Amino acid sequence: MNKINFCYEISADAGVAIRGNGENGVAYTKVSLNVEEQITDEDYKSMHDVLIKQMISNQIGIEEVHLRPISYEEYIENADDDDE
Repeated sequence: MNKINFCYEISADAGVAIRGNGENGVAYTKVSLNVEEQITDEDYKSMHDVLIKQMISNQIGIEEVHLRPISYEEYIENADDDDE
Protein backbone atom coordinates (compact mmCIF):
# COMPACT_ATOMS: atom_id res chain seq x y z
CA MET A 1 0.00 0.00 0.00
CA ASN A 2 1.13 3.51 -0.81
CA LYS A 3 0.02 6.50 1.26
CA ILE A 4 -0.80 9.65 -0.71
CA ASN A 5 -1.31 13.01 1.02
CA PHE A 6 -3.40 15.90 -0.28
CA CYS A 7 -2.87 19.06 1.74
CA TYR A 8 -4.69 22.39 1.67
CA GLU A 9 -4.63 25.81 3.24
CA ILE A 10 -8.10 27.10 4.12
CA SER A 11 -8.34 30.88 3.87
CA ALA A 12 -9.30 32.99 6.87
CA ASP A 13 -12.34 34.22 4.90
CA ALA A 14 -13.82 30.71 5.14
CA GLY A 15 -14.39 31.28 8.85
CA VAL A 16 -13.37 27.79 10.01
CA ALA A 17 -10.59 28.85 12.41
CA ILE A 18 -10.52 31.56 15.06
CA ARG A 19 -7.26 33.10 16.29
CA GLY A 20 -6.62 34.05 19.89
CA ASN A 21 -7.72 37.62 19.20
CA GLY A 22 -11.14 36.42 18.01
CA GLU A 23 -10.50 37.11 14.32
CA ASN A 24 -10.74 34.49 11.59
CA GLY A 25 -7.50 32.66 10.91
CA VAL A 26 -5.99 30.40 8.30
CA ALA A 27 -6.46 26.65 8.79
CA TYR A 28 -4.81 23.59 7.27
CA THR A 29 -6.19 20.19 6.38
CA LYS A 30 -4.82 16.94 5.02
CA VAL A 31 -6.50 13.97 3.36
CA SER A 32 -4.49 10.74 3.21
CA LEU A 33 -5.40 7.88 0.92
CA ASN A 34 -3.95 4.39 0.88
CA VAL A 35 -3.72 3.10 -2.67
CA GLU A 36 -2.46 -0.20 -3.96
CA GLU A 37 -0.74 1.22 -7.03
CA GLN A 38 1.26 4.39 -7.41
CA ILE A 39 -0.60 7.14 -9.32
CA THR A 40 0.89 9.34 -12.01
CA ASP A 41 1.86 12.95 -11.33
CA GLU A 42 -0.91 14.03 -13.70
CA ASP A 43 -3.53 12.01 -11.80
CA TYR A 44 -2.24 13.36 -8.49
CA LYS A 45 -2.50 16.96 -9.71
CA SER A 46 -6.00 16.36 -11.04
CA MET A 47 -7.12 14.81 -7.77
CA HIS A 48 -5.45 17.56 -5.71
CA ASP A 49 -6.82 20.44 -7.79
CA VAL A 50 -10.34 19.12 -8.37
CA LEU A 51 -11.61 15.86 -6.84
CA ILE A 52 -10.28 16.05 -3.27
CA LYS A 53 -10.80 19.82 -3.20
CA GLN A 54 -14.50 19.32 -4.06
CA MET A 55 -14.83 16.61 -1.40
CA ILE A 56 -13.35 18.83 1.34
CA SER A 57 -15.45 21.79 0.24
CA ASN A 58 -18.63 19.71 0.51
CA GLN A 59 -17.70 18.15 3.85
CA ILE A 60 -16.74 21.43 5.53
CA GLY A 61 -19.45 23.46 3.81
CA ILE A 62 -17.22 26.12 2.28
CA GLU A 63 -16.67 27.36 -1.26
CA GLU A 64 -13.76 25.80 -3.14
CA VAL A 65 -12.24 29.25 -3.62
CA HIS A 66 -11.20 29.10 0.06
CA LEU A 67 -9.07 25.98 -0.48
CA ARG A 68 -5.54 26.31 -1.80
CA PRO A 69 -3.67 23.08 -2.61
CA ILE A 70 -0.29 23.08 -0.89
CA SER A 71 2.65 20.69 -0.68
CA TYR A 72 3.03 18.23 2.16
CA GLU A 73 6.13 20.16 3.23
CA GLU A 74 4.16 23.42 3.50
CA TYR A 75 1.49 21.58 5.50
CA ILE A 76 4.11 20.25 7.97
CA GLU A 77 5.62 23.73 8.37
CA ASN A 78 2.28 25.36 9.20
CA ALA A 79 -0.17 22.84 10.60
CA ASP A 80 -0.39 21.81 14.22
CA ASP A 81 -0.68 18.10 13.48
CA ASP A 82 0.03 15.70 16.32
CA ASP A 83 0.10 12.74 13.91
CA GLU A 84 3.23 14.03 12.14
